[in-house]
Amino acid sequence: MKNAACQILNCLVAYFLIQLSAAVPIACAAGTTLHDIREGQHNEFSRLVFDCQGARPESVGPAQTDFFTIRYAGLTIAHDLKKISARLEGAVRQIVLQKENSESEIRLLFAKSGASVKSFILASTTSPEDRYRLVVDVYPPPATGKGKKKRPGPTVAATTAAAPQPVSVKPVPAPPPAEPAASAPEAKAGSAPSLVAASTTAPAKPAGKPVQAVQKNDKTGSGSTASNWTYSAEASLILRAADGEDESSKFEEYRDVTQPVAGDLSVQAERDRRLYFKGSATGVGQDDPSAEAGAGHYGRYDIDLKYNRLIHRYALDARTLYSGVGSGSMTLDDNLQTALEGAADPATQAALLNSAIPSAAVGDPETTRDRFQLEMKLVALDPLNFKIEAGHETREGTRPFAGAFSSTQMVELFEPIDYETTDIRISGEYAAAPLYLNLTYHFSQFTNGIDTLTFDNPLRATDAVGGPSTGRIDLAPDNQFHDIAFTGAWTRLPWDSQITANAAFGWMLQDDDLVPFTTNTAITVPDLPAASADAQVNTSLYNLRLTSRPLTFMRVKADLRYYDYDNQTDRIDFSGGYVDADSVAIGTAVTNLPSSYTKTRGGLDLGFDVAARTSLGVGYQFERTERENREVDQQDDNVIKATADTRALDWMDIHASYERTDRQIDGYNYNVYLQSGEDIAELPQMRKYDQADMVRDRYRLQATVYPMQALTLTGSFTYGKDDYEDSPYGLQKDDHYIVSFDSDYAIGDRATLNLFYTYEKYENTLRNRENGFGAGTEFDWTAKGEDQVNTLGGGVTLALIPARLDLELTYAYSKVDGNIAFSSPSGLFADFTAVDDTTLHTLNSKMRYYFSHNLYLTLGYLWEKFDYEDYNTQGFAYVPTDASGNYQGALLAGTLPQDYDAHVVYTQITYRYK
Repeated sequence: MKNAACQILNCLVAYFLIQLSAAVPIACAAGTTLHDIREGQHNEFSRLVFDCQGARPESVGPAQTDFFTIRYAGLTIAHDLKKISARLEGAVRQIVLQKENSESEIRLLFAKSGASVKSFILASTTSPEDRYRLVVDVYPPPATGKGKKKRPGPTVAATTAAAPQPVSVKPVPAPPPAEPAASAPEAKAGSAPSLVAASTTAPAKPAGKPVQAVQKNDKTGSGSTASNWTYSAEASLILRAADGEDESSKFEEYRDVTQPVAGDLSVQAERDRRLYFKGSATGVGQDDPSAEAGAGHYGRYDIDLKYNRLIHRYALDARTLYSGVGSGSMTLDDNLQTALEGAADPATQAALLNSAIPSAAVGDPETTRDRFQLEMKLVALDPLNFKIEAGHETREGTRPFAGAFSSTQMVELFEPIDYETTDIRISGEYAAAPLYLNLTYHFSQFTNGIDTLTFDNPLRATDAVGGPSTGRIDLAPDNQFHDIAFTGAWTRLPWDSQITANAAFGWMLQDDDLVPFTTNTAITVPDLPAASADAQVNTSLYNLRLTSRPLTFMRVKADLRYYDYDNQTDRIDFSGGYVDADSVAIGTAVTNLPSSYTKTRGGLDLGFDVAARTSLGVGYQFERTERENREVDQQDDNVIKATADTRALDWMDIHASYERTDRQIDGYNYNVYLQSGEDIAELPQMRKYDQADMVRDRYRLQATVYPMQALTLTGSFTYGKDDYEDSPYGLQKDDHYIVSFDSDYAIGDRATLNLFYTYEKYENTLRNRENGFGAGTEFDWTAKGEDQVNTLGGGVTLALIPARLDLELTYAYSKVDGNIAFSSPSGLFADFTAVDDTTLHTLNSKMRYYFSHNLYLTLGYLWEKFDYEDYNTQGFAYVPTDASGNYQGALLAGTLPQDYDAHVVYTQITYRYK
């Protein structure tokens, strides 16, 4: 399998044809062809209709200040966009196509900044099922003023960003998310058009002074100069007051929403609707700011420079007896070490440690990531385009870590983080139907400024066999990655066919110095057999895809994929043995055991139009995994699928699918690691779940109902089941159920309402043996885990005074209840009734008042309440002891999640200049 590329492809094609002859089919979606774009003018808006065939867009919108984007994968355009743009007369002045790798982005440039957009998809009732129309309605900004009435836009209330960042209206059952809520959902493929406020992607502007459009050669228009430049800007000042934000790191784990003063700023200049310059900064004054500056010429080139900072707070008020936190050496007070070494018994050791805890250092472990990125695109040579991306990221700080001196003694440490990562990506592509070609080179280099972490042993001041005074851990090594990828596609083949081929080759390199065997001077060890790792992994990927429509009622997709992970790392013979946890020398000779694998996959998908707006799909996929130096040498996964989609009724969409995976392994060598010289004691009947026989079933049913134009109801049910019937020990089964309901309702043009509820249940069963290898079956135990998640909430948007006063209110509640039930003959294990139990309330409200088109004020309130309970937090102690007060060998820092009840009140004043 390591011959020349052409030989590999020949073998794979032959293999694919053999598998294809016995395959059962599956539904698929082909690439997308844009046949035409039509423009129509209406009283209040301009309508653009995209006549498409094939896959639906990957994303539609949301609208930006000056443009609106539609992103496709594998797009073919049958007409000249320049000629179409020349005919435009309404709210869109130009249509620009930008391509990146195999993805295409259509950008609609607004005639006037601040336009708002709504979009929906109309499926064809007479043409083939994959023929559809994407309808985009563009509403220009309101031309208001004396004697004029505000044009009704498609939105109810302005939704420009306000601080603090809102949490998602459908939060996962976990602490607050790192990112703000997603924008309004795009129209579902094939859904009925809904011309209601909830489907909009940009806010309407309130009444105010008229905005004068600047025409060419206009030397007196607002915001213009003699050189035909137009300018726009927006600035916001945010004032906040917070309470309870310092109770837990979870409230601001990935964000900063409590700084008393912050701000946002954006500016843009444009000349003759061609050249542009832009700049923006958000979160100024916060711990997580971002900024962007760019310049370009529409349809010719773009240059963007971006910066952003990400934060991750792990804990507040963590305690540690160690000095040197953040460096590569964490030390304890020598007198404390000496006293603990000389302690008469574990109870005395516990007392000494507990007496030192009140004077321990207190800190907040966290990391910050600063990333700079430069992007340059050249599209003026279309259909030949080029792109260069360069990024540099630094990551600094500390995070909770663990060190051990034996299986019964551990300490909670803080890993020092001092990373630098540099990425460079250069790509060139040719895209002119029917041919698409892309060549990309990617380089990445990672550097760790701190190679190792050395830490003192609380119980030893001097080295001894079985008891080191210090331990040492080798941290992430410096490394490099190189990758060259090629993509080619040919369209307009017979039967609306398209063929796509990919090939990629990568090289991972790491030659970090090997760390000495131990820090323990009481142990005699041999010299290292090599100075450095000399590690290298070569990867290769080949992918071939064919999509076709041989009959008007049938669609075909065939895939063939081959991936090789070839570990070329040299094997090093440690003939003198090794050292276990810096405590004892093991004289057994060992050798590192590099692991490699290959994956070969082939699949066939078929879709059939069985009735008007009703389709069925069936399919088969085969994947073979071959490994070196793992328990299972060969593994086969056979997957069959079936889908059904219908819109036979105009007011309902139904989707159903089923998938079964049957995994079969070719033997299980539980003592494979004897090849390295090390005897890892495992139960002969133990099966690791990723290398075990398995049968997996997945069922899904979803229905969307439109009982009236303003109301949408969506419900879904998902059931999944994994059975490991041939695994005597290890994971036995893994099941889950998910039921969800969602509704959206628009009350005229003044309000929208959303409600949702989701129930999730996850169950798994594991089996093992108390005393491990060598014990009898009477020591077998079973653990049954269960998690139940309930998430509900809703939101309302009201135009209290049209074009003047808006109100937005969202609430979400999430509760997770986990437990583990144990069953064992000895009864040594007790049930865990609280396993990561969490409850989260989130209330986000804001009211916005428009003084004029250019000036508005936002008042907001954010409340979050988080409760956490886990068996690890019950009776937590920095120095754990048993019922008799004897030290249990752990020294903790208190980094577990904490409850919080936080409130943030804020005001934001925003001014726009256009």
